[in-house]
Amino acid sequence: MRALSPRVVLENLAWLIGSLLLAIFVWISATVEQNPVQVSRFPQRVPIQIETDEGMIVTNSPITSAQVVLRAEASVWETLETQDINIVADLRGKSPGTYVAELQIDVATSRRVVVEDFQPRQITVAIDQAAEALIPVEIEMRNNPPTGFEVTETTFDTPEVRITGPAGAVSRVVAAQASVNLLNERNPLTRTDVRLLPVDAQGQIISGVQLAPETVDISIDIQPGADFREVFVTPNIVGEPSPGYVIYSITYDPQTILVSGRPSALEQLPGTIQTSALYLTGRTESFTQTLSVELPEDVFLPTEQNVTVTVQIDALTASRRFDHLPVQVQGLGAGLQASVAPSEVTMLITGPQPVLDTLTPGNISILADLSNLAPGNHQVQLNAVVNREGLSNAVISVLPAILEVQITPNATPPTQTPQAPPALTPRPGG
Repeated sequence: MRALSPRVVLENLAWLIGSLLLAIFVWISATVEQNPVQVSRFPQRVPIQIETDEGMIVTNSPITSAQVVLRAEASVWETLETQDINIVADLRGKSPGTYVAELQIDVATSRRVVVEDFQPRQITVAIDQAAEALIPVEIEMRNNPPTGFEVTETTFDTPEVRITGPAGAVSRVVAAQASVNLLNERNPLTRTDVRLLPVDAQGQIISGVQLAPETVDISIDIQPGADFREVFVTPNIVGEPSPGYVIYSITYDPQTILVSGRPSALEQLPGTIQTSALYLTGRTESFTQTLSVELPEDVFLPTEQNVTVTVQIDALTASRRFDHLPVQVQGLGAGLQASVAPSEVTMLITGPQPVLDTLTPGNISILADLSNLAPGNHQVQLNAVVNREGLSNAVISVLPAILEVQITPNATPPTQTPQAPPALTPRPGG
């Protein structure tokens, strides 16, 4: 067999390499067309992981996520997830303080991804040594009990609570404070689930720490002082309202007062004492009056205390009947006359008895308004007018309430002019 010349071998090798390169180019073109490379922002923000030494905690509120721009094939974008991307602020080996930490980013090695950009590139992080301690529970009374009453004992279901947080903040906390309002409290009481607040020596709230438990139950014993006593008070009512008027209610405030004195004098004091006299004689209207308190010797008021009394007085309600009241026509047009049936009606009125007792038929008018009515037959609503003060809220009924009215032209005959008598002729010689 004849050997190939070097020239032929080179030509064949060139054709082979060219065909191979063409096949690779065609394959790459087809692959890129079906699975193109895309540069885009990842649709979700990626969490930033802050790494510290054991026992160190973050004490500020740094940025917790970042936006990332990636380059990857379309098929990779379809399966790429947030957990494939790691962004880390490495503060290991750092002592307590505040640092500007450079962020480090990488993508899972199984992904063919290039990080084009990410923001932010750095964050500010404050770290401190974690600490914990036991602190006492204290009560803050936002208002004291009324004068004459005092808190004799305060107990908590747990006298101490555990506080955790940054060492710098924990060291400033001196107590867990429970705030209770004792305004107007005169008896022992219990408050449950009262929220605790960590405070420093000046009573300022310290943030960034946690209490366990966060609430407490408090029992507070409140007792009157040895030189004070709380007694009921009642108005000293004298007299009755005017006849026909009644008392509907009497209210007063306060209903108890605090008195002071020697313990022996307070022991002899009755459970209820009276005010100065409240005179009702001749009263016909409601009123309010401030009264002083009548106290025995050796007993006095530690503070000025008067009693405000409100008395509601109103007239008794009664009813009266008035028969044969004439119907009066008003508003009838010129040249017309009217006939009403019936011409007399009955009126029932309910109102204050003292006023009704003085009412007479002369105070009452029964009116039929015929304004703008033409000749013919009509039904007209009657209106009762009572000319008497004190009956503005009275209930009035007219029987019947509607009457028949016949309106006709006025038929008065024309007036005749009288003739003068004949003149008398004087008689001769008369």
